[in-house]
Amino acid sequence: MLPSGHPNDVLGEVAPGPLASATRLVVVFYGSMFLLAACIAWWRGYLAHWIPGEHAPLHAACGVGLGLAVVLASRLCMRVERFAVLAREFSRLLQGTTVRQVVLFAVLSGIAEEALFRGVLQTEIGLIGATLLFGGLHVGPAPRYLAWTVFALVVGLLIGLLYRYSGTLTGPVVAHATINLCNLHYLGKLEEPGPGTMGGGEAGASGAGSTRAESHAARASGDLGASGQKHRSPMTGGGRVSGHAGGGVPTSLPAANR
Repeated sequence: MLPSGHPNDVLGEVAPGPLASATRLVVVFYGSMFLLAACIAWWRGYLAHWIPGEHAPLHAACGVGLGLAVVLASRLCMRVERFAVLAREFSRLLQGTTVRQVVLFAVLSGIAEEALFRGVLQTEIGLIGATLLFGGLHVGPAPRYLAWTVFALVVGLLIGLLYRYSGTLTGPVVAHATINLCNLHYLGKLEEPGPGTMGGGEAGASGAGSTRAESHAARASGDLGASGQKHRSPMTGGGRVSGHAGGGVPTSLPAANR
């Protein structure tokens, strides 16, 4: 159960107001991205690469493996102070997000971003060009976000290689969604470290798949979650810590995770 402040939130229902508006923003953003990619792919004849083939289970398994490897790497980044600072910052941005939103953001971002960056752009301009553009989508508003951008570049390169050697979007979509699902959920329940500690250093790494729309969603969610603390009794559980964020969509990002 998530300590969301309302029993319905445990079931994943989205509360009205800023939280619902934030979710709609992310759905519109990623929906538009996917439609754009689909139209270009249809026009250019790339849609065949979007259809899972007979080796889809193997490609999906590779995607899960790559995704979990990236999640592990982001956990190791917790040891780096720069990532620790970003982690706490992203965690505050993701305040008030429900489990349903985390899942929704992870799935939508995985499908839409991979359709555009791997399914269209990598086919058009190559692995390096698509990877650079992917990293550009994860540029923060201040120099301190550079670590997050670099991490996104590395992840984009790995996912691009998976697409190159598998020939379909199945593996990349599964990998991307796995990374965002695990890391957004992790950031959503990350507690502020005590004095002298360096907890939660995964923020910059965790947000590798999140974008600016997710950050807008996170901010709106945080406003609602903070105000809700004043008149609703928090529930105990493992999904999220009060005063703290959960799913930017992971959206995940500064000043704007998408």
